[in-house]
Amino acid sequence: MIFMLRGSSLYSVVVLSLVIGLATTALMSVAFFYRSENTKNFLFERLERNAQSGMALILGGNDSLAFAEEQKLDLFGQETDSVLIKKDHWGLFEYGITKAFSGKYSSAKAALFGYKKNNDDAALFLADQSRPLSLCGSTFIKGTCFLPKAGVKRAFIEGESYSGGELINGAVKSSDNSLPALNKNYKERLITVFKSGITEKTDTVDIASDTIRRSFLEETLILRSDSLLRNKCYSGNIILFSKRTIVIDPSCSLHDILIFASSVIIKDGFKGSLQAFAKDSLVVGDHCDLKYPSGLGLIKIDVKTKQPFISIGEKTKIKGIVFSTQDYADIQQTKISIGKGTVITGQVYAEGFLELKGMVYGNVCCNKFTLKTPASVYENHLLNVTIDSSKLPDYYVGSSLIYSNNKKEIAKCLE
Repeated sequence: MIFMLRGSSLYSVVVLSLVIGLATTALMSVAFFYRSENTKNFLFERLERNAQSGMALILGGNDSLAFAEEQKLDLFGQETDSVLIKKDHWGLFEYGITKAFSGKYSSAKAALFGYKKNNDDAALFLADQSRPLSLCGSTFIKGTCFLPKAGVKRAFIEGESYSGGELINGAVKSSDNSLPALNKNYKERLITVFKSGITEKTDTVDIASDTIRRSFLEETLILRSDSLLRNKCYSGNIILFSKRTIVIDPSCSLHDILIFASSVIIKDGFKGSLQAFAKDSLVVGDHCDLKYPSGLGLIKIDVKTKQPFISIGEKTKIKGIVFSTQDYADIQQTKISIGKGTVITGQVYAEGFLELKGMVYGNVCCNKFTLKTPASVYENHLLNVTIDSSKLPDYYVGSSLIYSNNKKEIAKCLE
């Protein structure tokens, strides 16, 4: 028996075969795509882990890794997991970069790191210059204190006597006649910038663009300026350098950068995160907000500078480090002034005089307190001041300028 197929039936078979073929091809393509994506995701995850391992090596104190030198490592000795690691100085801190790679794929990380505080860090270290510490008004000090052998006492100035209970809420120990020394290497690096300029191999340009973002995976960018900065947006691996004065308007957006100048003026209302270093004066206005991890540093390197100073206005917030130091000893010591209502969360180190009218949540070291009122100038007097080491957050990571023997930890992840 012979069966006859109509032409329309043959057409249907062809169409059905085509549909089945296309569906099969699509399924195979989807399977290939997902397999390829899974393989790529697995590779990226491995590169991410390797980059994290590279950062762990930096934080672990790899003694074979010198500053500013890039080192290539085979993590597991199988020539399949390679990373590049590098560490360098960044102002008061250090930064590390790590890059894991495989063929054309890579994963990179950068982080700013410092040194974890000790649980028993002193709230106050006042050098012993044979004068007692006098407390007035609502002054509150909490934490271990290193004080002169003359001790601490109540006093009455400006119509206010000490209104608290215990004079010191914590242990009291005897201080030496000099402050704990700063990290010599860090101090010398900062002094070298002021004496010799920035001589390392970097990109150097005059300020032109209003917006510059520089990755820490790139070479450091040096911007030279002796003028008012207004409506500038700079972030990342950038150094602003001037042999004279840099003035920063609150319209600027500055993050993670370094500033070196003879004098630095940060005007009222500025908000950002930066490290600023000066040799003559450093002025921060009222109602500013310097976010963690920021730093303000004054270094006296010229005997002709009578009394270099840091002046911080009223109701300003600073999370980080404020310090002053001298390249040599002389009678015209540096001075730090901190206004009323200002809160420093971190460390204040004054190799000279400190006029404190605000609050420090952390640690204070100074040679001598001064207090200027309309009536007189007082030595080693504190009026309506708070120093409380217990309010320093657990996440706080300090600088090896002050901490040099503790465990390294990440202060901030960088781009």
